[in-house]
Amino acid sequence: MTTKLLMCPYCGNTISIEEQPVDKIYLVCPKCGKKGVVRFKRKNSMDSILWVKILTKYYNNHLAVNNVSFSVKKGEIFGFLGPNGAGKTTTIKAMLGLIHVNEGEVKINGFSIAK
Repeated sequence: MTTKLLMCPYCGNTISIEEQPVDKIYLVCPKCGKKGVVRFKRKNSMDSILWVKILTKYYNNHLAVNNVSFSVKKGEIFGFLGPNGAGKTTTIKAMLGLIHVNEGEVKINGFSIAK
């Protein structure tokens, strides 16, 4: 489960809750006693678990990966094919956060891996 931090709109108190497998939960602020409802966005089984957008990587002046974009949905099988030097390993290292990229973004389960 995911822990969410919420702020009471009345007193500003920070409330920590565990995300539940329901659409909404009812809360009472322990500081001011106001009641409220928290709604959770349901995760769509078709949402991408891996998302790569416009990934570009240079080693000195050598372009190793040029504007690579793709996404992988839960349950999909995905592979990289290409000749030596095509950028497969560089792309994987970038997805794992092992190297800095010059441009682009990688998200895993909706979270950016940028440091």
